[in-house]
Amino acid sequence: PPRAFHAAVPLADGTALLLGGQDKAGAPLADMYRYDKKQMHKLQPAGDCPSARFGHALALDTTNNSVLCFGGAAAATEGSALNDLFVYNIKKNTWTAHTTKDE
Repeated sequence: PPRAFHAAVPLADGTALLLGGQDKAGAPLADMYRYDKKQMHKLQPAGDCPSARFGHALALDTTNNSVLCFGGAAAATEGSALNDLFVYNIKKNTWTAHTTKDE
């Protein structure tokens, strides 16, 4: 689906995960897809999923077979920066929220 300012990360199996971004109207998105070089598959992960966001970062943790999601913004206004961390378990298709501290 059309979007901007999303995050994507390649996985060890040759697929890629795509999370969030902004739609054509600039609204933040919370949806998640897995791309297998042929098509996008919408995922419905369980657990504490990240809220709608754009400009966030994703990183692959190969040791724990997981993806980390940090920060981003909830709106295109000053003060909407997010300081949260989520861990996605690839095998279980679940998100877990983790506490972060402002420094």
